[in-house]
Amino acid sequence: MPIRPGVPPTGPERSRRSTAAFRAWGFEYKSNLIWHKIRKDGGSDGRGVGFYFRNVTEMVLFGIRGKNARTLPPGRRQVNLIASRKREHSRKPDEQYELIESCSWGPYLELFGRGLRDNWTVWGNQAEAAYEPDWPTYSHNSATVPV
Repeated sequence: MPIRPGVPPTGPERSRRSTAAFRAWGFEYKSNLIWHKIRKDGGSDGRGVGFYFRNVTEMVLFGIRGKNARTLPPGRRQVNLIASRKREHSRKPDEQYELIESCSWGPYLELFGRGLRDNWTVWGNQAEAAYEPDWPTYSHNSATVPV
């Protein structure tokens, strides 16, 4: 879905294009959650790609649609940090769902999701009830494939 053709979505441009997509779809960007990927011992998990830095965080963009969509009371006390272990490549942390549900009115939408979740609309090419990784992944995942 090109927002501005001819410009690769990298760095600051990627963030601008993401928020432009929010607006194009009728959403208003409000904030983000930072997912800090940690190891079993609680330290930063620096495995994986990192062309400029060894990335140990990802942003989950949070937006709303409609009027009077004020954050629920728990959201006014919630910090925007989730610290949890990685799962398979590109899968967001399960902890985000309960956090978002406790802080925000539904309905809920996840873009580029893997698998389905009750009370959520999930879009993505792996958004299916039978989703399980079919490649070797981290052993602490709930659904792993032997290496």
